[in-house]
Amino acid sequence: MTNLKQEFSKLFDFFSLDDNERAEKFVDVINEIVKFSEKMQEEIVKGSDEERKEIQEFLDKLKVQVEEEKSKLFEKMGISEDALKEYISNKENFSDEEWTVMQEMKKQVKEELDPKSEKPKKINKKRSNKTWIQS
Repeated sequence: MTNLKQEFSKLFDFFSLDDNERAEKFVDVINEIVKFSEKMQEEIVKGSDEERKEIQEFLDKLKVQVEEEKSKLFEKMGISEDALKEYISNKENFSDEEWTVMQEMKKQVKEELDPKSEKPKKINKKRSNKTWIQS
């Protein structure tokens, strides 16, 4: 759990960057968040009851931090969350290329966060060193 907290602290440093650095690193941070989420899920599945309780407490604190950062961001932008959602859901506000990239990102994030989504199963192919002798 300590390792996950350290990883998250690094991710949260994203919010201390200036606006230009945030824009440059946004996609990288989203990818790191997806990886972090996968590690967190693994910890929940494999962890003891005590570890799961610790993770839940951590996630509760994290939720509060994220909500605070979100509020600061919307205040700084001078726009409400609903107004931003309306703006980004309107294709007319973006070029065709930007819209396509946004829709792909949205799909990817939804698939990663939706436990019901069908993720491709990894096939573990091991080569056998056994040689079969035909009779």
